[in-house]
Amino acid sequence: MRILLFILLGLVLSCGRNNNIELEIDRIRHQGDSDPLNALSKLDSLEKVADYTSEYEKRKAQLLRIRLKDKACVLASSDEGVKELIKYFGNKGTNTEKQEVYYYAGSVYRDLMDFPRSIEYFLRSTEFAQNDNIDSLMLRNSYSQLHNLYLSVQDYSNALLAAEKECDISSRLGILDDVSRMHLANAHFRLNNEKIAYKLMGEVLQIEASAEENRNFGVLSDLLYSYSYLKDKEKAGICFNLLSDYEPLSSANYLSLAKYYDLVGELDSCIQCFKHVLSSDDLEAKYDASNQLFQ
Repeated sequence: MRILLFILLGLVLSCGRNNNIELEIDRIRHQGDSDPLNALSKLDSLEKVADYTSEYEKRKAQLLRIRLKDKACVLASSDEGVKELIKYFGNKGTNTEKQEVYYYAGSVYRDLMDFPRSIEYFLRSTEFAQNDNIDSLMLRNSYSQLHNLYLSVQDYSNALLAAEKECDISSRLGILDDVSRMHLANAHFRLNNEKIAYKLMGEVLQIEASAEENRNFGVLSDLLYSYSYLKDKEKAGICFNLLSDYEPLSSANYLSLAKYYDLVGELDSCIQCFKHVLSSDDLEAKYDASNQLFQ
């Protein structure tokens, strides 16, 4: 009888540890939606003392780490970890877990510049989002990522389809914003549907111009490039003025500025912006800059 009591006590304590670890993983995950760096620090602390009682707990913590790094914009340097998670959750996970693991696999391969494989995994993530028990925001984000990836490989028809689905889901969730609208405009722009693109760009510019704070400088940079390409000095000038207090952060930002300076005839400034691009690691942008500098 005494032995049986010890066994029961051990099982109760084991279940308690199990529930506590899973609850803590859920708490860290929730915090990571708003403060991923702090959540990563808490996950580090948890994993130092965690007494995993199942492979499931360990894998959930590993997936959470990839999720938090993605949200904190920490680029992946290897696919070793995510390959094991794909194998585990791909075989044993629920549809919701499969949606998540394939989404973050897509993110990892995007960081590694393996765009075809990234597209494959983002598409697989959307396949598991065909029931009621899904992460609708992640589904929207999958199509957002697919839009960007299709643009990168110059598959503009699929970029448009992805942007349309992104906008449709965003609208149904009540979160349609200027980023999704700009994705739709970009896709139409690449397909030479300039009238549709121009209309959408006007709607986005109106939103940004009327915002007193929290303007999206990435969207404004895209608008600046497009209006400069279309030689619309008036609207390009509005975008440029709205960006006046913004410090360029990426090669795309410098390309947009270079296109504007070229439009208004400030060639010295144009060349300086292109030189910033040439010093970056963005091969596609460096090609565009080299081509423009040659001209």
